[in-house]
Formats: sequence, C-alpha cells, structure tokens
Amino acid sequence: MTWTPEQLEQIPEVYRDFMVVLKPVLDSKAPGRVLRINGIPFGMVYEALSNRYDYDIEQVRQLAHNLCREGWIEEDNLGFFTPTAKGEDLIRALSGSEDGVRKTVPPLPAF
Repeated sequence: MTWTPEQLEQIPEVYRDFMVVLKPVLDSKAPGRVLRINGIPFGMVYEALSNRYDYDIEQVRQLAHNLCREGWIEEDNLGFFTPTAKGEDLIRALSGSEDGVRKTVPPLPAF
C-alpha cells in the first residue's frame, strides 16, 4: 500500500508511535543481518508509550487490541507483537522509507 502524507496524518499519533516501536522487526529482515527479531514484547511497547503519553497498562492493551482488530499487528501467546504486511507498509511510510510514501508535487501558488 502506498501512503500519502495526508493519510498518515489522519492516524492518531499514539498509533503511529506504537507502530514505530515495532520497526526493529522490519530492520532485522534486511539482507546481511545476523540477528533476526521476530517480535517486540508488550513490556517494551508499554514502556515507550507510557513514558510519552502517560498511559496505563489497560490503555496500551486497548491500543494493541485496536491495531490487532484492524489487521495492523498480530500478538502471539507470549505477548510479542509483530506487524502484518499491512503494518509493515505503514512502518516503512512512517519511518520515511522512499518506497513507503508516495511523493507529491506541491501546488504552485498563483502570483
């Protein structure tokens, strides 16, 4: 999926931040990487979001539930999160990968 900057802005910041926490999963898939990260534990996600948004465990769980329900992430039985293919596209777009965001030409103002 190709994302426009306008589409990315419509996603609430806390969900974007949640997805960016999962970026090491994508990074570990790069060619030549020795260490493969298959998932990010809930504790790491909770720490990142609670520090920034002052959320409690239940609120972070609700964020995760919402993302799972929409098909952006998956959670295993040990509490590790991995992005789906749809989620990986979003993470690439959020992290500024060239292939994730479609570049748009800005309008020319009339002088």
